[in-house]
Amino acid sequence: MHKTLMKYALLLALLVSGAFGAFIQSPITPHSKQNFFRDMDADGRLDQISLRFLGTMSREYLDEMVDSLEFHWLDSSGVCKRYVVMSDQMSVDPQNNRQVLIDLKKIQNQFLMLTSMSRMDYAGVGFGDATLFIADSIEFNLNMRDGMPPAISYAHLKSFRGEKSDTLSVSFTENVEIDDGCDAFVEFKSAKDSTVHILSVNSANWNYWNDQVVLEILPEKDEQQRISTRDSIRLVSGCVKDSVKNVVRDSSKFFPVTGFYPLELHFPILAVESSRDNERASQFELEFENPEEAVEDSSWKVSMEVLGPEFENALRDILGLNEKAEINTSKLRFICNVKIYTNLGSYVAGTRMSVKGGDSRLKYAPTRLSLRWNLMDEHHRYVGSGAYLSTILVAIEYEGKIIFRSDKNMGVKTRMFGVMRR
Repeated sequence: MHKTLMKYALLLALLVSGAFGAFIQSPITPHSKQNFFRDMDADGRLDQISLRFLGTMSREYLDEMVDSLEFHWLDSSGVCKRYVVMSDQMSVDPQNNRQVLIDLKKIQNQFLMLTSMSRMDYAGVGFGDATLFIADSIEFNLNMRDGMPPAISYAHLKSFRGEKSDTLSVSFTENVEIDDGCDAFVEFKSAKDSTVHILSVNSANWNYWNDQVVLEILPEKDEQQRISTRDSIRLVSGCVKDSVKNVVRDSSKFFPVTGFYPLELHFPILAVESSRDNERASQFELEFENPEEAVEDSSWKVSMEVLGPEFENALRDILGLNEKAEINTSKLRFICNVKIYTNLGSYVAGTRMSVKGGDSRLKYAPTRLSLRWNLMDEHHRYVGSGAYLSTILVAIEYEGKIIFRSDKNMGVKTRMFGVMRR
């Protein structure tokens, strides 16, 4: 009698235990076609896995029956790696109790910008598979599908400030298709006031795989309507899709634009005598100003904005370097050679100055570097009102080699200007 009671007690304990409940519960089979890799924030990186099952899921089932999920994906350097997600990181979709969601946002920056499971440049690497491990050593090899719309992975602008057509090079996280019914597929957000503008394009030159395009942008004289390197771009909702018909949504993020403005020199057309000139003993003097705080006046000076991100990008383009290559500013030298003549060709004044990139006076990035003339001739007498000529050579050296000359790169050598004495 005592032994019989012990057996019943043991059986009752097993019946109420979680272990026995798990033992007698049949595993719920995953769906064969509704399991997706997703990019929910539309930044071009995997951040969610959704799994569909053939039965109702619950928190209790995940805790008692599911062990983990293993999947393979490319890391930020393009290497295929194995990732494991435990059951406590899974949740039942509140909108569909047959669907389980796995949030990967905490590790999404580890992943490559990639929204395709079959991109040609990674063919044969073997990523995009997943295995679900259930209690009692049961495994389900999941049929995973691509649920990620394409996104922008690179945007580089060459801007000519409305003088001629700019070019915008754009790369995507996979090959894309453009809807024929869309007048434009790219829009940009202004960094100045956050307004969004459609990007007007004159032509689009696509590569063979349709994952890169060079856009020729129509010249826009209105600066407010012109895209710049401070702005950001995104794909127009509903106008771009991938090969498995994932369409860009409204949630698509704006992607920052890199690039450069071609180097510019600023020259005076008319120089008006000012009190600042009267205070200067030197005929020529270098000035180092913050462009955002510089005060515009009518003095005679040659100016160029140097240093800063846009200037360095311009140098990278000149040197044929990629956008991530480091520019060592201490290896730079800026040279300015100026000679001024009357309109009849008589010599008035001139100088040659140079500044090293490591000069402590270059404390702003960028810096407006200017060479100012105080309207005095070589004998330190003020010149009269009238027309004058100037020959100007501005050069930039890097590592001891001249990489930019204003006379060759810009066709700027002799300029006529006027002087007005009060």
